[in-house]
Amino acid sequence: MIPSYNSLKLSASKLLAYAFCRTFPRAQFVESFATGEGFSCDVLTEETLDAQALATLEEQMYALVRQELPISALEMMRENAAAFLLHQGYPVRAAQVEESSLQTVSIFRMGDFADLADPPFLSNSNEISYFKLLRAYPVETYLPGEGIISVTRIDGTICQSQKELKQHIKLIANARKHDHVKLGQELKLFILDELSGSCVWLPRGIDLRRQVRTAWEKTQHGVPLQELSTPALLPETKLPYKGKRVAPFNQMTLHDIPYLFGSSPLPAHISAFFSGEYRTEQCPIFYYEWYQECQDTPPGKLSGLYTPRVVFKDTTQIFCTPEQLLPQLISSLQFIYELLKMFGIHYSWWLIPGNPTKGEDKKQLEISVELLQEALNACGFSYTLDKQAKKRYGARVEARLVDALQRTWAGPYVEFATELCMRLSLQHEKWKGNTSRPSLISRSLLGSMELFTAILLEQTQGNFLKN
Repeated sequence: MIPSYNSLKLSASKLLAYAFCRTFPRAQFVESFATGEGFSCDVLTEETLDAQALATLEEQMYALVRQELPISALEMMRENAAAFLLHQGYPVRAAQVEESSLQTVSIFRMGDFADLADPPFLSNSNEISYFKLLRAYPVETYLPGEGIISVTRIDGTICQSQKELKQHIKLIANARKHDHVKLGQELKLFILDELSGSCVWLPRGIDLRRQVRTAWEKTQHGVPLQELSTPALLPETKLPYKGKRVAPFNQMTLHDIPYLFGSSPLPAHISAFFSGEYRTEQCPIFYYEWYQECQDTPPGKLSGLYTPRVVFKDTTQIFCTPEQLLPQLISSLQFIYELLKMFGIHYSWWLIPGNPTKGEDKKQLEISVELLQEALNACGFSYTLDKQAKKRYGARVEARLVDALQRTWAGPYVEFATELCMRLSLQHEKWKGNTSRPSLISRSLLGSMELFTAILLEQTQGNFLKN
């Protein structure tokens, strides 16, 4: 059985950490993890990790592979896991566990090496066969009790055959020439702080964002869009919805009051519709907003504009009758097509049906998927069905954008949110007895400004901005 690429990368990162601890016993292992390129390991060391040192590490990794060490997972209570890792000689990891809010953690075991890791991973070290260490360089990260410190990051890549590995190494070398962070700095578009995940847009970057927004508006010329502005910070008790499906992950407390911030304004848009004087007969109604959304990206694992902690996004809610659903789905897909074509961005269409959640109407979900398929076919767009991806509110079509490493990123989308719309309508007295509630389509033509900019820079190599 061929292992999944993610489990391969994660297991390789642990193999690198094990090899490092054996090769440099006086140094301190900090963390290892899977990345887009392959895998990485952060370490605290006074050694110079040059090409020769990386070659030595590779040799140690292959030696561990040949030992055919079993890999296993062990679930432990947080306090026990911290004590165990400290006893094993990993004080940094022990401190990270102690600071965690989790009650139980998963421990990765390979030989006498142990580390934090959530399954799945491989079952034996001999399954990690074709890899290459690429570079070592300084980065900043956060450590419990230490604050922000400088560590050395070791990057590697892994594939499932020697041929694939050689091709992937060439692809990485070429991609680095067109790296969007490097191009963004050269073109004076933005300043990016990898540790905080913040992006400061410079004047030329602001001009680019303005061009994108102008294109966004031009694409939808003639659509009666109505702009809303919703608060970025709301008291948790004042939100017009409950449940983790619609609540943001960000939480903070001010004057003993719990707040949620940096989330999608979709529920607030629904509440605004049902609080207003609109009726189903007036549909379609279009509400849109540009807003900032927070993402849960761990320290030291940011990847330029692909995974910043704060992104600038567009969202449009279309309240319509069942008869208007198909025409609105078709026009939404066409708007995305026109915008991506305007900037020459390569992408592919994906249909995410998702699985019905508790209490959700299975038949309604099937109808939603059929309507999306019909809309895609009407537009002449070929697509791939992704049954593994999780849906957010309902069945969804998304355009996945392609970066310089040929990775795909979820970008613009068209999504059903009718089930959420129905639930929230019941919180408004005048709609409780109304059986003709509207259907709801949620769409985004960009996905996020940050991702759109990153892909645009890498696919065009920034030529459209170079004078």
